[in-house]
Amino acid sequence: MDDQATQHKTPRGSKPSWVDESSFGLIKACSELRATYQIRLLLFMAMRDQKQLVLQVPKKCKLRKDLKALKKQHSKILKINRSKS
Repeated sequence: MDDQATQHKTPRGSKPSWVDESSFGLIKACSELRATYQIRLLLFMAMRDQKQLVLQVPKKCKLRKDLKALKKQHSKILKINRSKS
């Protein structure tokens, strides 16, 4: 099995926007959001550490079908908060 790597063979990773005792958080300022590698990797990290992953998105952000399916599959772990901006 091939590891996920960039063009220069550097392993890929991701860091959350914030971490506290019960959750990881990721702030995304976008008009449309899908289940990206970053989100899936942070979800894996949250599951491993028995925490929640909280995505903070604008109120008008459209969620793609793949992200909705991921949220439904992991409803206890993946939370999506919508802000006013």
